[in-house]
Amino acid sequence: MRKEIVNGLDQSAILADGQMYWIQQPKPKEGSMYWYRAPSVDVELTSSILMVHFLKPNLSSADIGKAYQIVSWLTKLQNPYGGFASTQDTVVALVALALYALKTYSKDGPDLPASISSEGFSHEILVDTTNRLLLQTAQLPAIPSSYTVQAQGHGCLFLQTTLRYNIPPPRSDFTFALSVRTECIGLNAARFPVTIQSRYTGNRVSTNMVLIKVKMLSGYSPVTESLEELKKMPVVKKIEREVEQVTLYVDELTRDSVLYPCGAARNPSEGPEACQREGL
Repeated sequence: MRKEIVNGLDQSAILADGQMYWIQQPKPKEGSMYWYRAPSVDVELTSSILMVHFLKPNLSSADIGKAYQIVSWLTKLQNPYGGFASTQDTVVALVALALYALKTYSKDGPDLPASISSEGFSHEILVDTTNRLLLQTAQLPAIPSSYTVQAQGHGCLFLQTTLRYNIPPPRSDFTFALSVRTECIGLNAARFPVTIQSRYTGNRVSTNMVLIKVKMLSGYSPVTESLEELKKMPVVKKIEREVEQVTLYVDELTRDSVLYPCGAARNPSEGPEACQREGL
């Protein structure tokens, strides 16, 4: 039964560029302007099937060769830190890759002198039994440029190139202007006024309903009298009060600034130094 299942899986595999993998969704058409990256589910699926191939009691050279094709596809998707797209597919893929390393381990070890070179640049790499698990890195001096990798000897060398670059953050068009003004009179002030000023700055004439959350300084609560004054404002449709927060449901905002007065009072458990502690 295991043989039939594995044969069925092999028939549904995708073979391309000496690699073997499985996907749930069709690959985007060639010519897309974006680089294709396999979804997490495809990494997890292919890794699980790789582990299924290792369930055979005796692995032939053909089985190892097939596993190498799967591993070649998985390692192509590893990020510079050794992981994949998510925690789940990273765990499954690393277990599968570790199993592959266990099945293909050789006591003789590799003996691989290699070099990376371009015009005016050369870097030597040696992989042997003393550093077979060591990550070796080299910074390429120029991008874009053509680099040549040459290797000789015996063993397996995994080479990965990583390109890091910075881009300006996307422009953010703020649609609301909001400011807060407080006045703390004296260090022992039991209460002080808090004024919220807001207006709409977007492309429309006005907004739909807007929620404004006013969180008090630690140790202070909203003043009941000020909330009653807010309820008299035509644009304020609802007020929700919590211990240290007030939520205003505003019917709409226009380009005209609106002031929302809201007082803050010190909680009885707080000492007179609370106002000074907040740096007002």
